[in-house]
Parts: sequence; structure tokens; C-alpha cells
Amino acid sequence: MCAYTSIRIYINTETCLVSSMMKRYNVAMTEEMEKKLETERKKRLLDSIPETIRVILSEYLSKP
Repeated sequence: MCAYTSIRIYINTETCLVSSMMKRYNVAMTEEMEKKLETERKKRLLDSIPETIRVILSEYLSKP
């Protein structure tokens, strides 16, 4: 049986600095994925798992 962890992620939906709106997403993942994200977080010197997910998604979505 797989155990899942739920993580809340906030993503900025506007580029305007004055009124930046954030959307909230809940993500469920296995403990194995959580450990991989924690390793990636430490490697990139980021503050949190949600920040790590945002960075990875941003990099992935900006590729042509």
C-alpha cells in the first residue's frame, strides 16, 4: 500500500507586481516522490517543497 502526502502549492496567475493573484492547488504524492523533491530542494537551495514544485514546473513549461 502506498502512503500519500498532500502538499498545497500557490501559483502566481498574473505578472503584474502590484496585484499578484495566487491560485492554490493541492497535490497528492507518494512518499517516494516527496523524498525525491526534498533531495531536489536541497540541491537547488530552495526553502520548501511547494517552491521546488513551482520552479520545476516553471522550467518545464518554459521549454520550447
